[in-house]
Amino acid sequence: MEELIQKAIKGDEDAFTALVLRYQHQIYHIAYRFFGHKQDAEDATQNTIIKIYRSLHMYREGSSFKNWVYTITMNTCRDMMRKAKRTPSVSYDNDENRSVLQIKTDRREDNPEDSMMGKEEMAQLESAIAQLPEEYRTVIILREFSILTYEEIGNILNISLGTVKSRISRGRKILREQLIKNGNNRYRSNVEQIEEG
Repeated sequence: MEELIQKAIKGDEDAFTALVLRYQHQIYHIAYRFFGHKQDAEDATQNTIIKIYRSLHMYREGSSFKNWVYTITMNTCRDMMRKAKRTPSVSYDNDENRSVLQIKTDRREDNPEDSMMGKEEMAQLESAIAQLPEEYRTVIILREFSILTYEEIGNILNISLGTVKSRISRGRKILREQLIKNGNNRYRSNVEQIEEG
């Protein structure tokens, strides 16, 4: 991997393409969760890849390339959000962006009524995540959708471990409160069970 990175830094376009192919799905996934909209996620992915290309010379050999990529991804998403001066939306045109949270549901796929209810509840959950204040939305996305450790999140966002933990805890609390307000008891319990290890 490090050899591939060094080749890309030296201008090897094939090496850079190989790096992009390794990370573009994760970049898109984070961006989609951040914005909740396919077009914005695609734009953010493209902008992130351009920034990675232009910033390769700044990558420190031996450090986590994944964390470096995620840092650029989150910064790009936040910059785009601020420039647009708007809040994220949530789009549910298809099932291509199923999250780890969805896997934690107890709905039965063989029951059409349960399946419809599960989709509605998932929409409520993702809508609640999209409406979180940015500082909480960011850590929830990195923890629950990218499955990063607290330490990795702290490095990416340049915040302390304690701040990471408190923001995740506060973000989950806000999610629970929003889901209770919407009468979504099934997903409320799933938010309570999300990750402790």
